[in-house]
Amino acid sequence: MLVSIILPVFNAQPHLSRAIDSILSQTIENFELIILEDGSTDDSLHYLMSLNDPRIRLFHDGLNRGLSYRLNQGVMASKGKYICRMDADDIALRDRLKLQTDFLESHPEIDLVGGRAVAFSSSKMILGYLPFAQTHDDLCAYPWNRIPLPHPTWMGRRDWFISHPYRFPEVIRAEDQDLLLQAYPTSRYHCMNDVVLAYRVGRYSLKSSLAARYNLLKAQSFTFFQRQQYGYLAMSFFVFFAKSFLDLARCIPLIDRYIAGQKMIPLTLERRESIENLIGQP
Repeated sequence: MLVSIILPVFNAQPHLSRAIDSILSQTIENFELIILEDGSTDDSLHYLMSLNDPRIRLFHDGLNRGLSYRLNQGVMASKGKYICRMDADDIALRDRLKLQTDFLESHPEIDLVGGRAVAFSSSKMILGYLPFAQTHDDLCAYPWNRIPLPHPTWMGRRDWFISHPYRFPEVIRAEDQDLLLQAYPTSRYHCMNDVVLAYRVGRYSLKSSLAARYNLLKAQSFTFFQRQQYGYLAMSFFVFFAKSFLDLARCIPLIDRYIAGQKMIPLTLERRESIENLIGQP
């Protein structure tokens, strides 16, 4: 088995079919899709149990254990040489698996590779590229801020995921940044310039945003103090307070639209049209 795609699911029924179809229609076939149903209260499980494809392995126990638990469960259940992340409301481009497996095959020094992601809203409006850096050094240049390697675009070697499990109890809404932060001194990351994913952005939530920032700050504080990186520790507090202030300002709709727009990188017209065709399919 070449690739194991890990897809956690919690109350995602409206978008599940698009996400799963985008994986099943990939240009390579040597993969398994591991779906981890996390105690949904909508019709997600009913839909998942109706699927009939030998490449799908469905795990469900009726319990809500959280994202980190399910991701670790998926890693341990995987049979692939590589492990790929996927969220239940995103859409993978058809050549995603081929692009990323080809890259890892030809770059044995890289442990974890991501790709560019185009963000779109629930109303199917294209918002732009997510923040991007390519090389390991550029990605990890400001660890007190964040490491811009979008979680749903990750693909890495199974041995790396085994050696670097997600923390449990999880760092809520910041489990990806926590893992990257813990592993970057002894790992090598890369982000491909190729677009591999259309990333769905939900409605802005002040509560969720502040929770993510607070939990990330706790993880950063623990790590930087342990490593005696006191300058990084101070900068992480500065970033936390500055971005929390902006989060509060985003409660004003006009400011929210401006800040959201500043976070995204514009697309070319050709790329915008191709992504619109992808997400606009029925």
